[in-house]
Amino acid sequence: GVGHDNIDAAAAAERGIPVCNVPDYGVDEVADHAIGMLIALNRGFLRAERQLRHRLQPWDRHAIGPTFRLSEANLGIIGCGRIGSATALRARALKMQILIHDPYLRPGMEKIVDGTRVSLDELLAHSDVVSIHTPLTEETKGLIDASALRKMRSHALLINTSRGAVVDTDAVADALIRGEIGGAAIDVLAIEPPHAELKLIQLWQDPDLCANLLITPHTAYYSGSAMDEIRRKGAEEVARVLRGESPLNCVNHP
Repeated sequence: GVGHDNIDAAAAAERGIPVCNVPDYGVDEVADHAIGMLIALNRGFLRAERQLRHRLQPWDRHAIGPTFRLSEANLGIIGCGRIGSATALRARALKMQILIHDPYLRPGMEKIVDGTRVSLDELLAHSDVVSIHTPLTEETKGLIDASALRKMRSHALLINTSRGAVVDTDAVADALIRGEIGGAAIDVLAIEPPHAELKLIQLWQDPDLCANLLITPHTAYYSGSAMDEIRRKGAEEVARVLRGESPLNCVNHP
């Protein structure tokens, strides 16, 4: 797939083994998923549906909780590669303003998505929604921890469709309980399937404790077309190597 953090690429390189990924499949699916989570959290779809199904009250705007107008909101994108850019373009269609933090983004690339480059601290402080699209590296592991969450606005929404270990989920659970952030939507966890005793899972399973928490089972990438694409492109990469050609997406060049 896209991520290759589960392979010791350096050890493979020492043995002359190319490690390749398929970085450009599922881009639309993950971007759609992130935007879908954003809208679901902000518009209170799940909060209302969960509560009203059993007791039909309150049958008015109080069922969805606080919300804000997306056309007046800032979306902070952490990691503006293929998926981050696709998410930003979709958000621009919603008239959101785009803030970008990506220290490896080439100068001027932010202009393609009509965004503004900022530091991570600035992004956290000024975003109404923070959406994470980074790979998992030593630099990004635990990037969104308790300290980072305290820098976010109290109504802000956190969305993670990248890698589970980028976010400290215990810290997210604590922030939700204390009302330090407005909601969270998580598609990826550090351990999957998750343990039932994980604090975030326990919070999610009790909607009376936190109605504005959405968790999906690592499905952001999925569609029939995406599965066809990854299999075809993976096979094509193997065929190139067997023909003695250079692979297109080798992640461990010496």
